[in-house]
Amino acid sequence: MNKKNIVEKLPTIIGSSSQAEDIIKAIAEAMEEWENARAYFQIASEPKLVDYAIYLEAAARSRYSYLIGEAREKGITVDSGNMLKKIIGI
Repeated sequence: MNKKNIVEKLPTIIGSSSQAEDIIKAIAEAMEEWENARAYFQIASEPKLVDYAIYLEAAARSRYSYLIGEAREKGITVDSGNMLKKIIGI
């Protein structure tokens, strides 16, 4: 199962509101952006591209941190153990 399928099932699993659903999706997207920025950094060879890769990673990390803070502030939580059980049908 890919990340997109998991993110789409999260709202039904945790019974979240629309706002919580939006934040959860945004967190998943920010995580993916951060992973992509790290991967880009690994292949960047030109000095200016390395600088750009550093910028991309810092921006993605900042967005992720911000969204995690928003989720905490709003009391949005996801129990990963229960989430996985419901996703795979155990």
